[in-house]
Amino acid sequence: LINARVVVDATQADLINLHHLAYVRHPMGDLVFWNDRPAGTSGQQFSYSVRCTRPSDGADVVIDWGPFLATVAAGSGAYDFSYDEATRTLAICDFSNRKVYIFAVSMFRSYGTGCQGVGGITPLLTANGDSRAGGTINYAAAAVGPSSIAAFFFGTAEDNTPLPFPGGCPQHVTPILGSAGLFFTAPGLPGSGAGSLALPIPLGPQFVGYSLTTQLLVLDPSTNALVTSNGIFAIL
Repeated sequence: LINARVVVDATQADLINLHHLAYVRHPMGDLVFWNDRPAGTSGQQFSYSVRCTRPSDGADVVIDWGPFLATVAAGSGAYDFSYDEATRTLAICDFSNRKVYIFAVSMFRSYGTGCQGVGGITPLLTANGDSRAGGTINYAAAAVGPSSIAAFFFGTAEDNTPLPFPGGCPQHVTPILGSAGLFFTAPGLPGSGAGSLALPIPLGPQFVGYSLTTQLLVLDPSTNALVTSNGIFAIL
């Protein structure tokens, strides 16, 4: 093997049967889903047993299961996996509970840094959901300044250009295709504001493989300062 890499330490799967994996080829980078089963006993939580690793460097990847974890009972850590690359769909077979769970596999990468707003706090943008055509991406903005006006801006590529406004906060999306999700934050402490946006992805083959970058822009009326967040990159 050339450039072989140990993805999982053997001590995490020591002489216990029913260990399986699925190799996921995704436009944003390959992943390996696998089950960590240190024992064959019951009472093992799904969130601990099912893991995700990046094969390029062996690093763990955080999985956002959303509300699903509240619906699945603990088992014996025995799971099997099957991935369909055409639909970016992962099936997980739960041996203990005799069920098969179906998930859309979407990846969101944070990049760049925003700039500090009131109180020296920088707005933070995160995303989850289904980035495939017909799905919905859920954006969440946190640490937004109080009594401010904010909106989500979209582009097709990453950028790091200072905006031509006082402070020179970075623009992380280019070209700016539009904005959505205008919201106002209530008075309060620095960084107490928050907002969200559910962005539906249109159906159609023309959107498959489309790159989408997103950033939050915040206007603080008290100082007329334009503050920005980090960027989020996704491939539809």
